[in-house]
Amino acid sequence: MCHRRTLDLSYEHTGKSYTHTVISISEFLQTGQRLRGFRAASAVAFLVSAPVGLQAAGPGELHTIESRAECSVINPEYSEGVAGTGEAHEYVSPPSETGPTLVDLGLYVIDISNIREIDNTVHIQGLIDLVWCDPRLAFDPDEAGVHEQEYLEHAAARELDRIWWPDPDFENQTAPRRIENQLLVVRSDGTVDYQELFVVDLKSPFDLRQFPFDRQTLQIRIESFAWTENVIRFMAETDKIGFSDRLQIPEWRIEAVTPSIRSRKEVRDRAKFSEFALDIEVVRESAYYVWRLILPLVAMVFISWIVFWLTGPSVRGRLNIAFRGLLIVVAYQFVISGSLPRLPYMTVMDGFLTLSFFLMVLTILQSLIITLHVQNERHAAADRLDSISRWLFPVVYLAGILGLAVGHGLVTVF
Repeated sequence: MCHRRTLDLSYEHTGKSYTHTVISISEFLQTGQRLRGFRAASAVAFLVSAPVGLQAAGPGELHTIESRAECSVINPEYSEGVAGTGEAHEYVSPPSETGPTLVDLGLYVIDISNIREIDNTVHIQGLIDLVWCDPRLAFDPDEAGVHEQEYLEHAAARELDRIWWPDPDFENQTAPRRIENQLLVVRSDGTVDYQELFVVDLKSPFDLRQFPFDRQTLQIRIESFAWTENVIRFMAETDKIGFSDRLQIPEWRIEAVTPSIRSRKEVRDRAKFSEFALDIEVVRESAYYVWRLILPLVAMVFISWIVFWLTGPSVRGRLNIAFRGLLIVVAYQFVISGSLPRLPYMTVMDGFLTLSFFLMVLTILQSLIITLHVQNERHAAADRLDSISRWLFPVVYLAGILGLAVGHGLVTVF
């Protein structure tokens, strides 16, 4: 279901004051909580077709919101060649000569898929919404016959080539984003609203030490490609930051979302850039690894220790059982390594497999010693070693698993 939210918003234009209804594309996401947005298809249809009503506000009814871009009285020197006059003047210079242009930014995430640990990337589809003010684009609604001018798809792209705009770019993208649809709305007071449906692959640094019980932060970083923070400054539009209620990330669960605005400069940059950052903290659903890999392997290791109870003629089959268990552990290592990059550190799963491998090797060595004792008719020594191994091996194995959990911060002892 689509939601509208009215913000007390005002602009000054040619001596009159206006308020208007702002479209909210999602409910606000608070840290540690995922609220439900509306369906992606409804979002696109609503953004394209929903009207924005303008009505005059009387004296004393003006309200301001700090996070919104505001249009001021039009400078007469900018009133020629603006939208609606039919002239083809280009405005590639910033609209403000006295300070940075404030640009409200909203981000509606429709889908997150294909989180690839092997190359630290994530595939995202979403809607970006930018609102800013350019008084040079203001027009007389009575002469134009409309309160706002809408440009869709190719028409929007052509109009963006003609006017000044924030030129947003994903700073951590691995390849240029694909723009699937565009909507540009120019209102009579010079307010410009740009909405874009996009698909992009983003780079996020993953820390896999706790794999498969890890949590990661998916990063979305948006900057202007051309304009520094002296020219443009992003403002987070919290009412337009959210997720689709159909969003489901295979193998992951969203734990927290943190939007922020910051100033950022890299070595390659000539100056600082205003950057919108959205950090999405996700937790891996580890049930698959527990039920399909970890528990079966633990069972196989314990089953291999049945050799400690084999005596008499059965001693000959001890080595065969132990070697088969070792081969199973090696096969598990191949299965896990195919889904992870070559890491310079050991993950929880690596430690678990290494521990299981080590215990299986010790089981083979123990069986070899028992076989030698039996061949040399030292049955008492063989029985004594088996008796000790029956409790020592499980204790060492379980203690090793607990040590891995504590060492990687999965379990707190004190």
